[in-house]
Amino acid sequence: MTKSKALKLSSIVLTILILFKACSTSPQVTTSFKDISVKAAHQLISKNDDNKNFVILDVRTSTEYENGHIEKAINLNYSSSDFKEYLKELDKNRIYLIYCQYGGRSKRALEIMKSLGFQKAYNLSEGIIGWESAGYSTIKEN
Repeated sequence: MTKSKALKLSSIVLTILILFKACSTSPQVTTSFKDISVKAAHQLISKNDDNKNFVILDVRTSTEYENGHIEKAINLNYSSSDFKEYLKELDKNRIYLIYCQYGGRSKRALEIMKSLGFQKAYNLSEGIIGWESAGYSTIKEN
């Protein structure tokens, strides 16, 4: 075999190995599930103000929600019988901030989201009570 043919064959083998390696490696997906403070939640909201992939979920009852919620929050009642079914319909690749009154229901919702394959969700550990105590505003429904 000539030197030219050997070099060409080596290049082909190397190319095939690189392609094989690239195809066999799945991309790393970074997941994050954690409790965060009121201050950290406020910073997360500010940082994602124009991010269409950021969602604030209020998992309290509709009455609790109407009495005051974080701006742009979507109400999804944790106590409803089909709560998990509603969660399954959400885009699992978005970033979620979850809260309730004191942090208990949202903590359990966070665990459900984790089990359903969501990528990033954060629990406001002090709930809306901590949010309001820190002086942050809420929206009331009429």
